[in-house]
Amino acid sequence: MSKRSERLFSALSGISDRHIDEAAEPPQKQIHKPTHWMRWGTAAACVTLIVMTVSIFPWIGGCGAGAEGGASSTPGEGPLSFMSYAGPVLPLTLQEAAPGLTADRTVTLDFAPWVPEWWSNQQEADSREDVTPAKRQEILDDYNEWFPDGGRWQRSRDILVKDSYTLTNTTNQDLTVTAQLPFVTKLDSLTDRRPTLTLDGYSLDTELLIGNAKLYEDFHTWADVDSLLRDGTYRTATQDGPESLADIPATVYVVTAPDLPPEIRDTVEIQADVRLDHRVTGVITKDSCGGHFDWDHGAMSLRFDLTESHSGNPEQGVLVVLGAPLEQLEWSLAPRGSEAPAPPKDVHIPVTRYETDFQSVLCGVTEAFLESDDFQNADGIPLSAQLPELTPDCWQKLLLDSIGGREELLNFDSSLYRGALQFQDFQMSMSTAQRVCWVTAQITIPAGESRLLTAVSRKEPSFDYRCGSQVDDLYSYDLMPWVDSNLTFTSQTALLEDRDQVKLARQNFGFDLEQGIKSAILDKSVPAYYLEVQELEPLPSTPPS
Repeated sequence: MSKRSERLFSALSGISDRHIDEAAEPPQKQIHKPTHWMRWGTAAACVTLIVMTVSIFPWIGGCGAGAEGGASSTPGEGPLSFMSYAGPVLPLTLQEAAPGLTADRTVTLDFAPWVPEWWSNQQEADSREDVTPAKRQEILDDYNEWFPDGGRWQRSRDILVKDSYTLTNTTNQDLTVTAQLPFVTKLDSLTDRRPTLTLDGYSLDTELLIGNAKLYEDFHTWADVDSLLRDGTYRTATQDGPESLADIPATVYVVTAPDLPPEIRDTVEIQADVRLDHRVTGVITKDSCGGHFDWDHGAMSLRFDLTESHSGNPEQGVLVVLGAPLEQLEWSLAPRGSEAPAPPKDVHIPVTRYETDFQSVLCGVTEAFLESDDFQNADGIPLSAQLPELTPDCWQKLLLDSIGGREELLNFDSSLYRGALQFQDFQMSMSTAQRVCWVTAQITIPAGESRLLTAVSRKEPSFDYRCGSQVDDLYSYDLMPWVDSNLTFTSQTALLEDRDQVKLARQNFGFDLEQGIKSAILDKSVPAYYLEVQELEPLPSTPPS
């Protein structure tokens, strides 16, 4: 049993002594004969295609964002939609209202990461610290073959955002407040995008608030972020504790690979044939690899590939039942692929049933997810170690919120369950869906004095994928100066540091590089500003002298 399997199995088996070991003999007849199987790899591709189609549809017939029209400084244009939308730069707010505190904001958009950097083949090899010396030498040899000049030029499309606030206490008493700076990110890139905060140049210890994200719901324009943050409820919900799930009974079936000769083991899968009333019963699986569903007749067949070649968990499959009990459940062996031979009969399939609650199930699943390779960074550090300030309860809340929370979990008749919900769906949304997060820090502004609070972060661009009539290499960065901020702003100014790397395509800041205009006073009547650019010069073609 793998370590990940052991963690999940231990979490479940330690819950209650009320479990039954079931010898799953081959059924006399199958309750539902599948006519069409959907493998999860195909299903995931279909979902990706659907999401991409929705994103691409507005661009059919012209994928660009209208850069041919040149720079635009007309306030209120937009919102602009991109196939890959990175979200806007957002303003500082306070956890508690402080009417006597004013803010003068200056936000600098710095294109320093665009400056070409020479990256040698030796640097590339030395950066692979997680491999053996022999493998590192192999990498160096490969790169020397690919890049005979000894390296290559590269640039990032990120920009540096320096967001500064001169906070002035206009009262005659010291003010201690909790500053909250929002930023748009995905969980798998959170540590790279997390802003750092300083107060008068001194680094601040910050805490992290992670906003909710739901399955397949990403931002497409700044208007999506505006609707999420406008009334403040999203930020409030982020600070709420997790919902209790201990009152939700759960029946857990853990199926283990039967003892088969190696030549047979790779030709079969385990099949679970289920009948249920989908109005009152929901099924969630872990490490299932395909299925067939007859929603109208309350039947489904699920497959578990427990061979070593399966990319998930090769030793165990898990089926969790919520709500009313299943009307019928039968386990059998099925051929693995259309050309596989008929499976042997009279094979014992080890199945263990547990009576528990969903809180305990989610606890075991959460631990397994956080330790999995999917959440490790480039240095092999799991996400739980990258963000040690988050408790197990926080992680469980994020997993549950990724499918819509407790209410959606118990809505068994929803579309969520119609393709057989998997715990991997929780994980995918939790790690890759866009969300708004906050870094927070408590600061004190003495009576009648001012302090400079500065946030520095890297911001990725929005862009369109190459197609048809798209303008090549168009990158966009936008800014929402006012949304969900309770600060009293005396002014907001945007500065541009182009570093002689970009030409302006479209924008509504009012920058003009030819005239040397690189600053703009932000207008309270403009909800969002955008800046679309193209590279001024391609990367150099020769190595540095």
